[in-house]
Amino acid sequence: MEMTAGDILRNTKKINIALDTYLNERLASTDLTAAQGNVLFFILEHSGVHSTRIHKQLGISRGTVSGLIKKLREKGYVSFSSCDTDDRQKPILVTEKADALREALIGWQRELEEMVFRDFTPEERAALGRLQEKMLRNISPAIARVKKEREKEGPTHEVHFGAGQAV
Repeated sequence: MEMTAGDILRNTKKINIALDTYLNERLASTDLTAAQGNVLFFILEHSGVHSTRIHKQLGISRGTVSGLIKKLREKGYVSFSSCDTDDRQKPILVTEKADALREALIGWQRELEEMVFRDFTPEERAALGRLQEKMLRNISPAIARVKKEREKEGPTHEVHFGAGQAV
């Protein structure tokens, strides 16, 4: 049976939910969520990183990054270093508390990768990676276009489906 584009998109969403569920279960013994764990793992790999790089590399909004970093700071996992040239761009550093989780996070990440890609050949993994990158490239201009349209329209409470129908 051939999969439709809708089937593929639904499966992509299901995979995302399953990954978050797995990470939330693994992180249940800590005070971190999957989203916080993902950002902390990135910071552990790139100590001294700025929030802008997290936003770009992980593909999450600046506001979400800011909120996640705020929570990580409140929980004692990260701190900020001062930047002499730009007060807006403070390097994010891991604390001892975060460093103590490093090996567990690495282990859980490795376990997840092995589980998800268990039956994949190297060629299949490479092909999947290329296809995902292609999907991301395809959707990026559409996101920018929709944001511009929304900004032009201003706030609205109606959704139009055509032929004068509104909800």
